[in-house]
Amino acid sequence: MFSKEDKAFASEFLDRVVKKVTAMAPEIGANFPTTNSRIGEWDPKGTTANISSWTTAFWPGMMWLMYLKTGDKMFREYAEGCEAKLDEAFDIFTGIHHDVGFMWSLSAVADYKITGNEKSKARAMHAATVLAGRFNHVAKYIRAWDHSSHRWAIIDCMMNIPLLSFATSIQDDPRFEQVARAHADTVAKSFIRGDGSSNHVVEFDPETGDVLATPRGQGYESGSSWSRGQAWALYGFAMSYHYTKDEKHLHILTSASRNISTPQRRLHITLLQISKTESFRSLTSAPPKSRYTTIPLPLLLQLAVLLKFQERFRSMKQRFMSVQR
Repeated sequence: MFSKEDKAFASEFLDRVVKKVTAMAPEIGANFPTTNSRIGEWDPKGTTANISSWTTAFWPGMMWLMYLKTGDKMFREYAEGCEAKLDEAFDIFTGIHHDVGFMWSLSAVADYKITGNEKSKARAMHAATVLAGRFNHVAKYIRAWDHSSHRWAIIDCMMNIPLLSFATSIQDDPRFEQVARAHADTVAKSFIRGDGSSNHVVEFDPETGDVLATPRGQGYESGSSWSRGQAWALYGFAMSYHYTKDEKHLHILTSASRNISTPQRRLHITLLQISKTESFRSLTSAPPKSRYTTIPLPLLLQLAVLLKFQERFRSMKQRFMSVQR
């Protein structure tokens, strides 16, 4: 499936990543990097302000990957240090939101899978219990955020529900996966459009489950799609299918993948981040932002095998990789 050129590019790219992250790691340490300055300078002192940020586990997740790749205990120590610091988010509690899956899947779940650390298992179960507690049992959705309406659910949460399936797998307790399945079914019904594109936000009546509105969220307008959100839909339903083997979720996954594979219809879904403030002029003239193609790229390579559409997905892979290069 992969050409010699593809393999050579991947090997070279991985070597560059290992070299770069190895150089960065001692500077960042067991902290939570978020942004650079405008000139690209790093300020580690300013990166730990919000312990409840949805991105806090990205760095420890990278550290675990580096540990698996290199065997260097430095990376493990930084990952474990970040995970311990995340306990503060549990203590504060009021800052915790629907993205606990991002926060503890990449830290505590990874730690438990790699090392068997029982403390990490307990943290993962704690996070899964918090996430399950956000589920509306009447309307069948997991509430998004705390600063917004309790009526809102967002496509991003598809990336969090695998934490619930993981909890069921290690506790032999079906409650967690039942919540994950119910939420995914609601997303399939109310978020995914006929052409495979996805709403970012759906507003529900919490007493009936009726759809009240589809706010634009981070899309261009109501009815549009948001590139990263479309990636969340793809990855989320892929992981849901991995755990549940539910054919409905496989169908949604296929539909969503077809949507981003049609550039003449969905160029801006695939390559652009549509922000809340972008004008039509910026929407039509903005250069491609490759960082949002990195989310679905590895998934598309796997889908080529999973869905047996090798030729179509090989073409998609080549287009995405050309953006990355």
